[in-house]
Amino acid sequence: EAKLNDRKIEKLCEYASKNPLKIPKINENLEQRCYKDLRNEMFGSVKVVLCIYRRFLSSCKELLIWHLLCTTCVSNNKICLVD
Repeated sequence: EAKLNDRKIEKLCEYASKNPLKIPKINENLEQRCYKDLRNEMFGSVKVVLCIYRRFLSSCKELLIWHLLCTTCVSNNKICLVD
């Protein structure tokens, strides 16, 4: 059964805060891993991925909201100004 590694989650959050343009890729990788583990019935690993996702979202909340707003504005062909 997979185990949670707090240090690696913190490193992931630090990486995301320094590289906000990589957030969609991080999100995509976590999502793909979760689906893969579900298909293979590796429920322990699914729990770990979901816990990583929850911690990632809670610790990087402001950054994720900013990124979501800007990508929404860009995709709607609007100018997005964020303070």
